[in-house]
Amino acid sequence: MRKFFLFSFVILLVPFGLDAREKSPLINLEKSYVLGLWSFVDSLAELKRPSKILRDKYLASSYNTLKAKADVDQIRDIVSKNFGQRYLFSGFPEQRDEMSWDLHQHVYYQASQSKTIEDFESRLGQTMPAADLKQLIAHLKTFDPIYKKMIWNPEEKSLDKNRFNLVKRLNSIPFAQMYDKVQRFYRAQPAEKSHITFALHPIPGKGGNTTATVIYDTALVQVLSDEPDLDGRLGVFFHEICHSFYEAQPLAVQKKIDQFFQNDTSFWSTMTYKLINEALATAIGNGWFYEKISGKIDTTSWYNDAEIDALAKAIYPMVVEYLEKNKHIDLPFIQFSIAKIKELYPQGPVSFKFRLNNLMVVGAGLGAVKLSALKSELRQNVEGLRDLSMSSPIDHPRTFENLEQMRSETSFMIIFGGQETDSYKVFAKKFPQLVENFRLPSLSKRWVWYDGNQSKRLRIFAQVQTDEDFTQLVKFLLAEETMKRSQQLIEF
Repeated sequence: MRKFFLFSFVILLVPFGLDAREKSPLINLEKSYVLGLWSFVDSLAELKRPSKILRDKYLASSYNTLKAKADVDQIRDIVSKNFGQRYLFSGFPEQRDEMSWDLHQHVYYQASQSKTIEDFESRLGQTMPAADLKQLIAHLKTFDPIYKKMIWNPEEKSLDKNRFNLVKRLNSIPFAQMYDKVQRFYRAQPAEKSHITFALHPIPGKGGNTTATVIYDTALVQVLSDEPDLDGRLGVFFHEICHSFYEAQPLAVQKKIDQFFQNDTSFWSTMTYKLINEALATAIGNGWFYEKISGKIDTTSWYNDAEIDALAKAIYPMVVEYLEKNKHIDLPFIQFSIAKIKELYPQGPVSFKFRLNNLMVVGAGLGAVKLSALKSELRQNVEGLRDLSMSSPIDHPRTFENLEQMRSETSFMIIFGGQETDSYKVFAKKFPQLVENFRLPSLSKRWVWYDGNQSKRLRIFAQVQTDEDFTQLVKFLLAEETMKRSQQLIEF
């Protein structure tokens, strides 16, 4: 089976359909041109979930001109300005961050529902300033013929063939029984299980990483043109259905599971809670479901994230036991999962690698340092980075909003660029708990200060004057395999 990147968001099952066996949900596999085009543009600008395959193919082409690079930069600027806010649905446990809405997922969802670029534009009305939307759509139309010629036209026949073969294989397996068994395990109460939509778009080639995500009533799935493993791809589909179950748990069930985790105040409990949605979907979709339909256990990687892959395989035996005995998630299951994480990562609480997995970065007087360069550096070098929020300037109202929504386990980093510090004083007055015991040093060179107290959020303050300085900062932190517990000021 191929490795897959899989992302989960809010889902609500609603009707659509292609008949499967017995009384299982009707499965509709639809190809989506506009979704493919938006994914292509996302990949070029490296926005939310870029495809390396699409990006590399474009960068090696004659279409990668200076004018096109300027267009990509403008797309990135529009998205950076308008797409940063996330709205949490009230009443749900803090850690259930899939119970939320943001413009990135909204745009992806609307792309999957759109028949034309004009239809896409009309669906995005009022989501951003009209001038920005007009400019974004103009850039999309610029890349439309490029995507059509490079990707869609050459790969459409293969996509149709894969779609036909997937439907044929789906109709040959006992999907209904497996669906019901897993629904009981999650104690989920989805809407009437009559329809599930999978919006497909092609990725050239036989191998490489692809992505899938669930948004509202639709799973958005990249499909390799020469799909080598139909059962593996169906495992991805079922993985996404598992996310729908996790998010369709009644509020009382969500709160009960939340309490199971909150009763254990260790770092490993927090880490397990962060990973459990993906780990369960992986263990069930890429593990149990795949084994059931193929007759064998996949011996390769199930998920292209080392921690999630390891946790999914560690809890797999208990997942199988619970499914076969028709048991649901309970306290012993959660305790078992936490114990497995502790076995896998005993150094987790004092490791920069793990403490930087969920990170908010705020820029203060960055000068020549570009926030986009910092983001790229972190994504390339912090293995397993899952949550990354970036905001600048430090005293902007949106920065304050993001900080007020920051969860307790999120690590926090301020990057100073050696410029004026008046805005920092405004910030420090508003958020005294974030700057506790920190004083701006009178150093002109690059420096870093951090507080490695395990019982509190990791706080990092650093001064860099160039993008290369920030590269050295990241390397320095990751080279410090175990952080010191006391507060440290270091010139690097």
